[in-house]
Amino acid sequence: MQESQISHTPDTVTILPRDVIFDVHGLLSENWCGDDAFRTDFCNALSLSFPRGEKFFVDSVRHFLPQITDSKLHKEALEFVQQEFMHRREHERYNQDLCKARGFNKDDIESIYAARIRQSNALPPLIRLSITVCLEHFTALFANGVMTDARWLEGVDPKMQQLWLWHAVEETEHKAVAYDVFLAVGGKRKMLRTTMRYVLYRFFMNTFRTMRKMQKAEGRSLAPRTYWYRGIRYLFGRGGILRVQKKEYLRFFAEDFHPWEFDNSYLIDTTLQRLSLPV
Repeated sequence: MQESQISHTPDTVTILPRDVIFDVHGLLSENWCGDDAFRTDFCNALSLSFPRGEKFFVDSVRHFLPQITDSKLHKEALEFVQQEFMHRREHERYNQDLCKARGFNKDDIESIYAARIRQSNALPPLIRLSITVCLEHFTALFANGVMTDARWLEGVDPKMQQLWLWHAVEETEHKAVAYDVFLAVGGKRKMLRTTMRYVLYRFFMNTFRTMRKMQKAEGRSLAPRTYWYRGIRYLFGRGGILRVQKKEYLRFFAEDFHPWEFDNSYLIDTTLQRLSLPV
């Protein structure tokens, strides 16, 4: 039985910040994701968004911490902050190594994300928190895919698999924290539904634009038909790795939605056993 009426993270789930360092710099000069340029660019573009994005998430949640009187949720919010700090650190190291290996100008490659964060930081605090809630829903779905669908990490070096699986575990552990904070401080579900429609568009537009910037920086063709056709089909085609999670995505718009209604907590322990990390 949940003692807290505000936090809905299961009592069986521990939000545990794990201070782990991953050495993947030797893999980043090549198409490390199954020797596939689209898959590699897509994942690299996600990583390039993480340091600024996760700082934004932390800041949006931390702003409301003084208003959180529920001890369970307050503790979870602090653990969320610590986990996101570790994610930010490891992906910043990843991004630095990626740009060095590929010869990218890091500021230029990350400029799309930097501009979006500047725009978002000008918004009222509750709207910033609603953006965090929506993007946390994305990351939770991606994390579930990484842990359950072998296609995400097919043909990926074990060192790189460890990094993405570690991130997936912790995103799953804290997937409801921002949502519970949002509701606890008076946020309305109508705002979340409106924000999600905007965030969905911006998320993929920013990701694909960053992929094009990487192509251009390396002198690759900006629109090879097979690259985009096969890649979009891989993501959104029949049975695509994102399309198969459409039902869980759409549940976000329901009035009674909560991230933990989709209870995939069993994946945490099974994935940690694969990684030999603290449970």
